Amino acid sequence: MSKRRRAPGKVGGAGDDKRPRASGRTTRDPFRLPSGRYGYPAASRYTSRSSLRDILRYFSISLDPYGTKLVRHWDQEPDEFYLLAVRAIGAWADYVVALPMPVMIPEEELGKRRGPANADFVLMQHHAYLEATLALGDGLAAGLAGHPRPALAVLRTFVESAMTEVYIHGDPSGRRLWDYLRYLEGNGHRPRWTQMLDAIFKEPRFAAIGSFREHLDALYGSISSSAHAQTPDEALLHMRDGNGVVATYPELVFWLTLLGLAVHRMLTLLVLRFPMTLFSVDVERRFAYSPPAGMFSDETVSSSIKEGLGARHAAALASFLQEDEEVKGLLDWFKNNPELTDEQLDADWARARRDTSAKTPLTVPREGRWALLKSEMASIQWATDMGLAMRLVPPEADIDPDDIMRRSILAVELRRHYGSPGDGRSSKAGGPRPDSTKGPHE
Repeated sequence: MSKRRRAPGKVGGAGDDKRPRASGRTTRDPFRLPSGRYGYPAASRYTSRSSLRDILRYFSISLDPYGTKLVRHWDQEPDEFYLLAVRAIGAWADYVVALPMPVMIPEEELGKRRGPANADFVLMQHHAYLEATLALGDGLAAGLAGHPRPALAVLRTFVESAMTEVYIHGDPSGRRLWDYLRYLEGNGHRPRWTQMLDAIFKEPRFAAIGSFREHLDALYGSISSSAHAQTPDEALLHMRDGNGVVATYPELVFWLTLLGLAVHRMLTLLVLRFPMTLFSVDVERRFAYSPPAGMFSDETVSSSIKEGLGARHAAALASFLQEDEEVKGLLDWFKNNPELTDEQLDADWARARRDTSAKTPLTVPREGRWALLKSEMASIQWATDMGLAMRLVPPEADIDPDDIMRRSILAVELRRHYGSPGDGRSSKAGGPRPDSTKGPHE
Protein backbone atom coordinates (compact mmCIF):
# COMPACT_ATOMS: atom_id res chain seq x y z
CA MET A 1 0.00 0.00 0.00
CA SER A 2 1.20 3.47 -0.78
CA LYS A 3 1.44 6.02 1.99
CA ARG A 4 0.68 9.73 2.08
CA ARG A 5 2.24 12.42 4.20
CA ARG A 6 0.31 15.34 5.55
CA ALA A 7 1.33 18.25 7.69
CA PRO A 8 0.98 17.72 11.46
CA GLY A 9 -2.56 18.19 12.62
CA LYS A 10 -4.03 17.52 9.20
CA VAL A 11 -5.97 14.49 8.12
CA GLY A 12 -3.82 11.87 6.44
CA GLY A 13 -4.34 8.33 5.28
CA ALA A 14 -2.76 5.10 4.23
CA GLY A 15 -4.14 3.52 1.12
CA ASP A 16 -4.83 4.38 -2.49
CA ASP A 17 -3.31 7.72 -3.49
CA LYS A 18 -5.94 8.09 -6.22
CA ARG A 19 -9.07 7.69 -4.15
CA PRO A 20 -11.82 10.05 -5.35
CA ARG A 21 -12.26 13.19 -3.36
CA ALA A 22 -15.59 13.90 -1.64
CA SER A 23 -16.57 16.49 -4.20
CA GLY A 24 -19.26 16.90 -6.81
CA ARG A 25 -16.52 17.75 -9.31
CA THR A 26 -15.14 14.21 -9.22
CA THR A 27 -15.92 12.19 -12.34
CA ARG A 28 -16.80 8.57 -11.67
CA ASP A 29 -16.34 5.89 -14.29
CA PRO A 30 -18.79 2.97 -14.04
CA PHE A 31 -16.37 0.79 -16.04
CA ARG A 32 -13.39 1.36 -13.78
CA LEU A 33 -12.36 -1.79 -11.94
CA PRO A 34 -11.91 -1.54 -8.15
CA SER A 35 -8.34 -1.00 -7.03
CA GLY A 36 -8.52 -3.55 -4.21
CA ARG A 37 -6.72 -1.11 -1.91
CA TYR A 38 -7.79 0.12 1.49
CA GLY A 39 -7.37 3.51 3.05
CA TYR A 40 -8.16 4.96 6.45
CA PRO A 41 -7.86 8.68 7.21
CA ALA A 42 -6.17 9.48 10.50
CA ALA A 43 -5.24 12.72 12.25
CA SER A 44 -2.75 13.80 14.88
CA ARG A 45 -5.34 16.12 16.46
CA TYR A 46 -9.10 15.85 16.49
CA THR A 47 -11.19 18.53 14.82
CA SER A 48 -14.92 18.67 15.47
CA ARG A 49 -17.05 17.46 12.57
CA SER A 50 -19.95 19.57 11.36
CA SER A 51 -20.68 18.31 7.83
CA LEU A 52 -21.28 15.02 6.08
CA ARG A 53 -18.35 15.99 3.87
CA ASP A 54 -16.12 15.34 6.89
CA ILE A 55 -16.97 11.62 6.89
CA LEU A 56 -17.34 10.79 3.19
CA ARG A 57 -13.61 10.11 2.91
CA TYR A 58 -14.03 7.05 5.14
CA PHE A 59 -16.08 5.43 2.38
CA SER A 60 -14.54 7.09 -0.72
CA ILE A 61 -17.96 8.52 -1.53
CA SER A 62 -18.10 11.19 -4.22
CA LEU A 63 -21.13 13.46 -4.21
CA ASP A 64 -23.02 13.88 -7.46
CA PRO A 65 -24.87 17.17 -8.15
CA TYR A 66 -27.96 15.92 -6.27
CA GLY A 67 -25.98 14.99 -3.15
CA THR A 68 -23.90 18.17 -3.36
CA LYS A 69 -27.01 20.34 -3.30
CA LEU A 70 -28.51 18.30 -0.46
CA VAL A 71 -25.42 18.45 1.76
CA ARG A 72 -24.93 22.14 1.02
CA HIS A 73 -28.48 22.80 2.21
CA TRP A 74 -27.97 20.81 5.43
CA ASP A 75 -24.62 22.50 6.06
CA GLN A 76 -26.16 25.98 5.94
CA GLU A 77 -28.12 25.47 9.15
CA PRO A 78 -27.04 22.13 10.68
CA ASP A 79 -29.56 21.01 13.28
CA GLU A 80 -28.95 18.58 16.14
CA PHE A 81 -30.17 15.53 14.19
CA TYR A 82 -27.83 16.28 11.30
CA LEU A 83 -24.85 16.73 13.62
CA LEU A 84 -25.80 13.57 15.50
CA ALA A 85 -25.60 11.56 12.27
CA VAL A 86 -22.35 13.19 11.15
CA ARG A 87 -20.52 12.70 14.45
CA ALA A 88 -21.88 9.25 15.24
CA ILE A 89 -20.87 7.90 11.81
CA GLY A 90 -17.39 9.39 12.14
CA ALA A 91 -16.97 7.91 15.60
CA TRP A 92 -18.11 4.50 14.41
CA ALA A 93 -15.58 4.53 11.57
CA ASP A 94 -12.80 5.60 13.95
CA TYR A 95 -13.40 2.57 16.15
CA VAL A 96 -11.49 0.32 13.75
CA VAL A 97 -8.19 1.20 15.44
CA ALA A 98 -9.58 0.60 18.94
CA LEU A 99 -11.00 -2.92 18.60
CA PRO A 100 -9.25 -5.28 21.04
CA MET A 101 -7.41 -8.30 19.62
CA PRO A 102 -7.23 -11.15 20.08
CA VAL A 103 -10.13 -12.86 21.80
CA MET A 104 -9.11 -16.35 22.81
CA ILE A 105 -10.97 -19.47 21.73
CA PRO A 106 -10.83 -22.43 24.13
CA GLU A 107 -7.89 -24.67 23.30
CA GLU A 108 -10.04 -27.79 23.27
CA GLU A 109 -12.23 -26.15 20.62
CA LEU A 110 -9.29 -25.11 18.48
CA GLY A 111 -8.18 -28.71 18.08
CA LYS A 112 -11.51 -30.14 17.04
CA ARG A 113 -11.60 -29.47 13.32
CA ARG A 114 -10.01 -27.53 10.49
CA GLY A 115 -11.53 -24.13 9.75
CA PRO A 116 -12.02 -21.76 12.68
CA ALA A 117 -9.14 -23.60 14.34
CA ASN A 118 -6.92 -22.01 11.71
CA ALA A 119 -5.07 -19.15 13.34
CA ASP A 120 -5.76 -16.93 10.33
CA PHE A 121 -9.49 -17.42 10.77
CA VAL A 122 -9.31 -15.97 14.28
CA LEU A 123 -8.13 -12.71 12.71
CA MET A 124 -11.64 -12.40 11.24
CA GLN A 125 -13.12 -11.93 14.70
CA HIS A 126 -14.08 -8.33 13.87
CA HIS A 127 -15.64 -9.24 10.53
CA ALA A 128 -19.06 -8.22 11.89
CA TYR A 129 -17.82 -4.68 12.63
CA LEU A 130 -16.29 -4.35 9.18
CA GLU A 131 -19.44 -5.76 7.58
CA ALA A 132 -21.52 -3.21 9.52
CA THR A 133 -19.24 -0.38 8.40
CA LEU A 134 -19.58 -1.37 4.74
CA ALA A 135 -23.37 -1.44 5.11
CA LEU A 136 -23.18 2.01 6.69
CA GLY A 137 -21.28 3.35 3.70
CA ASP A 138 -23.64 1.70 1.21
CA GLY A 139 -26.66 3.23 2.93
CA LEU A 140 -25.03 6.64 3.12
CA ALA A 141 -24.24 6.59 -0.61
CA ALA A 142 -27.81 5.52 -1.49
CA GLY A 143 -29.42 8.16 0.72
CA LEU A 144 -27.27 10.99 -0.59
CA ALA A 145 -28.14 9.93 -4.13
CA GLY A 146 -31.83 10.48 -3.31
CA HIS A 147 -32.83 6.90 -2.54
CA PRO A 148 -33.60 6.70 1.19
CA ARG A 149 -35.84 3.62 1.01
CA PRO A 150 -33.07 1.22 -0.09
CA ALA A 151 -30.80 3.10 2.33
CA LEU A 152 -33.19 2.24 5.17
CA ALA A 153 -33.17 -1.41 4.12
CA VAL A 154 -29.36 -1.46 4.30
CA LEU A 155 -29.55 0.27 7.68
CA ARG A 156 -31.11 -2.89 9.09
CA THR A 157 -28.03 -4.84 7.92
CA PHE A 158 -25.83 -2.32 9.70
CA VAL A 159 -27.73 -2.63 12.97
CA GLU A 160 -27.80 -6.45 12.90
CA SER A 161 -24.08 -6.68 12.08
CA ALA A 162 -23.19 -4.12 14.74
CA MET A 163 -25.18 -6.07 17.31
CA THR A 164 -23.36 -9.24 16.23
CA GLU A 165 -19.99 -7.56 16.90
CA VAL A 166 -21.08 -6.67 20.42
CA TYR A 167 -22.61 -10.09 21.03
CA ILE A 168 -19.72 -12.33 19.98
CA HIS A 169 -17.20 -10.45 22.12
CA GLY A 170 -19.20 -10.77 25.34
CA ASP A 171 -18.24 -14.36 26.14
CA PRO A 172 -14.87 -14.87 27.94
CA SER A 173 -14.95 -18.57 27.03
CA GLY A 174 -14.87 -17.61 23.35
CA ARG A 175 -17.75 -19.89 22.38
CA ARG A 176 -19.86 -17.12 20.85
CA LEU A 177 -16.92 -16.17 18.67
CA TRP A 178 -16.37 -19.83 17.85
CA ASP A 179 -19.98 -20.22 16.70
CA TYR A 180 -19.71 -17.04 14.63
CA LEU A 181 -16.53 -18.26 12.91
CA ARG A 182 -18.29 -21.52 12.09
CA TYR A 183 -21.13 -19.46 10.60
CA LEU A 184 -18.64 -17.61 8.40
CA GLU A 185 -17.25 -20.94 7.33
CA GLY A 186 -20.71 -22.04 6.25
CA ASN A 187 -21.86 -24.01 9.31
CA GLY A 188 -24.66 -22.86 11.58
CA HIS A 189 -26.64 -19.64 11.62
CA ARG A 190 -26.13 -16.01 12.52
CA PRO A 191 -27.58 -15.29 15.97
CA ARG A 192 -31.07 -13.76 15.94
CA TRP A 193 -31.75 -10.25 17.22
CA THR A 194 -33.66 -11.24 20.37
CA GLN A 195 -31.19 -14.03 21.14
CA MET A 196 -28.30 -11.56 21.04
CA LEU A 197 -30.10 -8.97 23.12
CA ASP A 198 -31.04 -11.53 25.77
CA ALA A 199 -27.45 -12.72 26.06
CA ILE A 200 -25.91 -9.24 26.09
CA PHE A 201 -28.21 -7.82 28.75
CA LYS A 202 -27.54 -10.74 31.08
CA GLU A 203 -23.97 -9.50 31.42
CA PRO A 204 -23.48 -7.38 34.57
CA ARG A 205 -22.23 -4.28 32.75
CA PHE A 206 -25.24 -4.19 30.42
CA ALA A 207 -27.75 -5.45 32.99
CA ALA A 208 -26.88 -2.43 35.15
CA ILE A 209 -28.46 -0.20 32.49
CA GLY A 210 -31.08 -2.69 31.33
CA SER A 211 -33.60 -0.01 30.34
CA PHE A 212 -31.33 0.89 27.41
CA ARG A 213 -32.64 -2.27 25.77
CA GLU A 214 -35.96 -0.50 25.24
CA HIS A 215 -34.20 2.02 22.98
CA LEU A 216 -32.70 -0.82 20.94
CA ASP A 217 -35.98 -2.69 20.54
CA ALA A 218 -37.75 0.49 19.44
CA LEU A 219 -34.96 1.26 16.98
CA TYR A 220 -35.01 -2.20 15.44
CA GLY A 221 -38.77 -2.11 15.11
CA SER A 222 -38.67 1.24 13.32
CA ILE A 223 -36.01 0.09 10.89
CA SER A 224 -37.68 -3.25 10.24
CA SER A 225 -40.98 -1.57 9.40
CA SER A 226 -39.27 0.01 6.40
CA ALA A 227 -38.26 -3.39 5.06
CA HIS A 228 -41.58 -5.20 5.23
CA ALA A 229 -44.20 -5.56 2.50
CA GLN A 230 -45.98 -2.24 2.13
CA THR A 231 -49.57 -1.79 3.22
CA PRO A 232 -51.88 0.03 0.78
CA ASP A 233 -51.66 3.35 2.64
CA GLU A 234 -47.85 3.12 2.86
CA ALA A 235 -47.58 2.32 -0.83
CA LEU A 236 -49.70 5.35 -1.71
CA LEU A 237 -47.29 7.58 0.19
CA HIS A 238 -44.49 6.38 -2.09
CA MET A 239 -46.39 7.19 -5.27
CA ARG A 240 -45.55 10.83 -4.76
CA ASP A 241 -44.16 11.51 -8.22
CA GLY A 242 -45.72 8.96 -10.53
CA ASN A 243 -43.23 6.16 -10.99
CA GLY A 244 -40.20 8.32 -10.19
CA VAL A 245 -37.61 6.79 -7.88
CA VAL A 246 -36.03 9.91 -6.33
CA ALA A 247 -37.55 10.57 -2.93
CA THR A 248 -39.12 13.69 -1.51
CA TYR A 249 -37.19 15.90 0.87
CA PRO A 250 -39.21 14.81 3.98
CA GLU A 251 -38.33 11.18 3.20
CA LEU A 252 -34.65 12.12 3.11
CA VAL A 253 -34.92 13.94 6.43
CA PHE A 254 -36.61 10.91 8.00
CA TRP A 255 -33.86 8.61 6.68
CA LEU A 256 -31.06 10.84 7.99
CA THR A 257 -32.72 11.14 11.40
CA LEU A 258 -33.16 7.38 11.73
CA LEU A 259 -29.61 6.83 10.46
CA GLY A 260 -28.17 9.10 13.14
CA LEU A 261 -30.18 7.46 15.91
CA ALA A 262 -29.23 3.95 14.76
CA VAL A 263 -25.51 4.65 14.58
CA HIS A 264 -25.60 6.47 17.91
CA ARG A 265 -27.29 3.52 19.66
CA MET A 266 -24.89 1.00 18.14
CA LEU A 267 -21.94 3.22 19.04
CA THR A 268 -23.17 3.23 22.64
CA LEU A 269 -23.21 -0.56 22.66
CA LEU A 270 -19.70 -0.66 21.19
CA VAL A 271 -18.44 1.67 23.92
CA LEU A 272 -20.02 -0.50 26.60
CA ARG A 273 -18.31 -3.53 25.07
CA PHE A 274 -14.92 -1.84 24.59
CA PRO A 275 -14.96 0.94 27.24
CA MET A 276 -11.31 2.00 27.08
CA THR A 277 -12.13 4.38 24.22
CA LEU A 278 -13.55 6.79 26.82
CA PHE A 279 -10.31 6.78 28.85
CA SER A 280 -7.63 8.14 26.55
CA VAL A 281 -3.93 7.75 27.31
CA ASP A 282 -0.68 8.74 25.60
CA VAL A 283 -0.12 5.40 23.89
CA GLU A 284 2.86 6.63 21.88
CA ARG A 285 4.78 7.91 24.90
CA ARG A 286 4.42 4.60 26.78
CA PHE A 287 4.67 2.02 23.98
CA ALA A 288 6.28 3.91 21.08
CA TYR A 289 5.32 2.37 17.74
CA SER A 290 4.63 -1.20 18.87
CA PRO A 291 1.52 -0.66 21.03
CA PRO A 292 -0.62 -3.47 22.45
CA ALA A 293 -3.31 -4.00 19.82
CA GLY A 294 -6.66 -2.50 20.69
CA MET A 295 -6.10 -2.10 24.44
CA PHE A 296 -5.93 1.67 24.66
CA SER A 297 -7.22 4.72 22.84
CA ASP A 298 -5.35 7.94 22.21
CA GLU A 299 -6.88 11.39 22.69
CA THR A 300 -7.69 11.82 18.99
CA VAL A 301 -9.81 8.68 18.70
CA SER A 302 -11.28 9.17 22.16
CA SER A 303 -12.39 12.70 21.27
CA SER A 304 -14.09 11.37 18.15
CA ILE A 305 -15.95 8.70 20.15
CA LYS A 306 -17.03 11.19 22.82
CA GLU A 307 -18.34 13.66 20.27
CA GLY A 308 -20.12 10.83 18.46
CA LEU A 309 -21.90 9.95 21.70
CA GLY A 310 -22.56 13.56 22.65
CA ALA A 311 -20.87 15.30 25.58
CA ARG A 312 -23.59 14.50 28.13
CA HIS A 313 -23.87 10.84 27.18
CA ALA A 314 -20.08 10.41 27.05
CA ALA A 315 -19.64 11.94 30.50
CA ALA A 316 -22.39 9.77 31.96
CA LEU A 317 -20.96 6.58 30.46
CA ALA A 318 -17.43 7.45 31.61
CA SER A 319 -18.70 8.04 35.13
CA PHE A 320 -20.55 4.72 35.02
CA LEU A 321 -17.55 2.80 33.67
CA GLN A 322 -14.71 4.32 35.67
CA GLU A 323 -15.14 1.77 38.47
CA ASP A 324 -15.41 -1.16 36.06
CA GLU A 325 -12.81 -3.82 36.86
CA GLU A 326 -11.66 -4.09 33.26
CA VAL A 327 -11.13 -0.34 33.00
CA LYS A 328 -9.34 -0.05 36.33
CA GLY A 329 -7.09 -3.01 35.59
CA LEU A 330 -5.98 -1.76 32.19
CA LEU A 331 -5.37 1.80 33.43
CA ASP A 332 -3.27 0.47 36.33
CA TRP A 333 -1.24 -1.66 33.93
CA PHE A 334 -0.72 1.33 31.64
CA LYS A 335 0.59 3.47 34.52
CA ASN A 336 3.12 0.78 35.44
CA ASN A 337 4.83 1.18 32.06
CA PRO A 338 7.55 3.87 32.13
CA GLU A 339 7.41 6.89 29.86
CA LEU A 340 9.83 6.84 26.95
CA THR A 341 12.28 9.61 26.13
CA ASP A 342 12.33 11.44 22.81
CA GLU A 343 15.52 9.57 21.90
CA GLN A 344 13.83 6.23 22.58
CA LEU A 345 10.87 7.24 20.45
CA ASP A 346 13.16 8.23 17.56
CA ALA A 347 15.06 4.96 17.80
CA ASP A 348 11.85 2.91 17.86
CA TRP A 349 10.49 4.80 14.86
CA ALA A 350 13.64 4.02 12.90
CA ARG A 351 13.34 0.36 13.88
CA ALA A 352 9.64 0.26 12.96
CA ARG A 353 10.33 1.73 9.51
CA ARG A 354 13.13 -0.76 8.88
CA ASP A 355 10.94 -3.70 9.90
CA THR A 356 8.08 -2.82 7.58
CA SER A 357 7.74 -2.83 3.83
CA ALA A 358 6.32 0.70 3.94
CA LYS A 359 8.25 3.28 1.96
CA THR A 360 7.44 6.14 4.31
CA PRO A 361 10.58 8.20 4.95
CA LEU A 362 12.05 8.35 8.44
CA THR A 363 11.72 12.14 8.43
CA VAL A 364 7.98 12.13 9.21
CA PRO A 365 7.46 14.77 11.93
CA ARG A 366 7.01 13.21 15.37
CA GLU A 367 3.51 14.67 15.67
CA GLY A 368 2.41 12.82 12.56
CA ARG A 369 4.01 9.44 13.26
CA TRP A 370 1.26 8.07 15.48
CA ALA A 371 -1.43 9.19 13.03
CA LEU A 372 0.41 7.45 10.20
CA LEU A 373 0.76 4.28 12.25
CA LYS A 374 -2.97 4.23 13.06
CA SER A 375 -3.76 4.75 9.39
CA GLU A 376 -1.60 1.76 8.46
CA MET A 377 -3.04 -0.43 11.23
CA ALA A 378 -6.63 0.23 10.18
CA SER A 379 -5.91 -0.24 6.47
CA ILE A 380 -4.14 -3.53 7.16
CA GLN A 381 -7.06 -4.73 9.27
CA TRP A 382 -9.48 -4.06 6.40
CA ALA A 383 -7.21 -5.73 3.84
CA THR A 384 -6.44 -8.73 6.07
CA ASP A 385 -10.11 -9.37 6.72
CA MET A 386 -10.97 -9.29 3.02
CA GLY A 387 -8.03 -11.51 2.11
CA LEU A 388 -9.00 -14.11 4.70
CA ALA A 389 -12.68 -13.96 3.76
CA MET A 390 -11.85 -14.67 0.12
CA ARG A 391 -9.75 -17.66 1.14
CA LEU A 392 -11.67 -19.11 4.07
CA VAL A 393 -15.35 -18.25 3.62
CA PRO A 394 -17.24 -20.58 1.23
CA PRO A 395 -17.89 -18.94 -2.15
CA GLU A 396 -21.37 -18.41 -3.50
CA ALA A 397 -22.86 -21.10 -5.74
CA ASP A 398 -21.27 -21.14 -9.20
CA ILE A 399 -24.03 -20.14 -11.62
CA ASP A 400 -23.53 -20.03 -15.37
CA PRO A 401 -26.25 -17.66 -16.69
CA ASP A 402 -25.60 -18.63 -20.31
CA ASP A 403 -26.04 -22.30 -19.50
CA ILE A 404 -29.24 -21.62 -17.59
CA MET A 405 -30.71 -19.62 -20.47
CA ARG A 406 -29.87 -22.33 -23.03
CA ARG A 407 -30.57 -25.53 -21.14
CA SER A 408 -32.83 -25.18 -18.13
CA ILE A 409 -36.58 -25.67 -18.08
CA LEU A 410 -38.96 -23.77 -15.86
CA ALA A 411 -40.50 -26.83 -14.22
CA VAL A 412 -40.30 -30.60 -14.56
CA GLU A 413 -44.03 -30.67 -15.29
CA LEU A 414 -43.42 -28.60 -18.42
CA ARG A 415 -40.83 -30.95 -19.92
CA ARG A 416 -43.06 -32.42 -22.64
CA HIS A 417 -44.17 -28.94 -23.70
CA TYR A 418 -40.63 -27.94 -24.59
CA GLY A 419 -40.39 -30.64 -27.27
CA SER A 420 -37.13 -32.17 -28.38
CA PRO A 421 -34.01 -30.19 -29.24
CA GLY A 422 -34.04 -28.89 -32.75
CA ASP A 423 -37.80 -29.02 -33.38
CA GLY A 424 -38.01 -25.26 -33.12
CA ARG A 425 -40.93 -25.28 -30.71
CA SER A 426 -39.31 -22.96 -28.18
CA SER A 427 -38.31 -20.56 -30.96
CA LYS A 428 -41.87 -20.43 -32.28
CA ALA A 429 -43.07 -19.64 -28.79
CA GLY A 430 -40.71 -16.68 -28.69
CA GLY A 431 -38.37 -18.15 -26.07
CA PRO A 432 -34.77 -19.32 -26.18
CA ARG A 433 -34.04 -22.53 -28.05
CA PRO A 434 -32.96 -25.19 -25.56
CA ASP A 435 -30.08 -27.52 -26.39
CA SER A 436 -31.35 -30.08 -23.90
CA THR A 437 -34.54 -30.88 -22.05
CA LYS A 438 -32.57 -31.53 -18.89
CA GLY A 439 -31.78 -28.56 -16.69
CA PRO A 440 -28.81 -28.31 -14.28
CA HIS A 441 -31.18 -28.76 -11.33
CA GLU A 442 -32.40 -32.20 -12.48
